[in-house]
Amino acid sequence: FGIMLDDFAAALCTLLVIAAWKF
Repeated sequence: FGIMLDDFAAALCTLLVIAAWKF
């Protein structure tokens, strides 16, 4: 569960970074 949560947080952060970079 911890690993899944960590992956989810990493994916969310990546999406935020990409969104911030695009806009």
